[in-house]
Amino acid sequence: MDEGLAQNQPGHSKNLHNKLMALPVGHSIPPAEEDLAMLSYMVSEAYQGVDIASRYPTFYEKLETNGKLRAYFLDALDLMEHTKAGTLAPLPGPPSRDLSFLQKARSKPIIEQNSWQEWRVTWQRTVKQLQHFFPSPELVYRGEDDWSEDVWIPLLRDEVQLNDLTLHVVLEANEGDDAVYLPSLRVVPVSDESNLPFIQATLQWGDYQEKVTVDARGRAAFPPLPLTTIYDPVLNLYTADLQLSLESVATPTS
Repeated sequence: MDEGLAQNQPGHSKNLHNKLMALPVGHSIPPAEEDLAMLSYMVSEAYQGVDIASRYPTFYEKLETNGKLRAYFLDALDLMEHTKAGTLAPLPGPPSRDLSFLQKARSKPIIEQNSWQEWRVTWQRTVKQLQHFFPSPELVYRGEDDWSEDVWIPLLRDEVQLNDLTLHVVLEANEGDDAVYLPSLRVVPVSDESNLPFIQATLQWGDYQEKVTVDARGRAAFPPLPLTTIYDPVLNLYTADLQLSLESVATPTS
């Protein structure tokens, strides 16, 4: 068993919440950009039972010492727990749906490997999967400057093993002005000793298809995606499948 996993026990995130709440306020300087970038992933990991203190000691130390970052983390964790537990203000429920497709399509990535350093990984998210896991724009965390506006929607989180390299992959979208999504990608090596190779990312979602290069920090920002091309706000439904591909390249491209 993974030493960083607390057996997905239901009370684990609550125990973590109580432990962090008991800490002194500490300094409340604005969190670093890279810490905010990892916040939603860490909240998800904690909710799923991962012992983030053991698995991500550097980030956890920042939670202990930075009161503002800790407040963001706890608020997001509270929201996720209440949402999953159904203790938020109830909304009219949809009719019962056949979710057997979730067993048939486990969303495991397709890994193609020509050599030790040449590989491509492709993830697929169907309309049904997007609608089931993200039925509406869901608050995960908000930026440091304006807690009320910077809303991020999680689209894909996964961990992939490529030879001796393990990568955390997080795809999210910020709902920007003029009804557009601003997709953002993070690719983070699990081990601090691993060097991130040059990676090219391709996002296809309906008629939208864009290719970008992941920078040295493991980040990439895709061009704006018109919300109307993939989401029906009246029916509250996604209307197109999503596909993300990561591919190793010999040298970075502009």
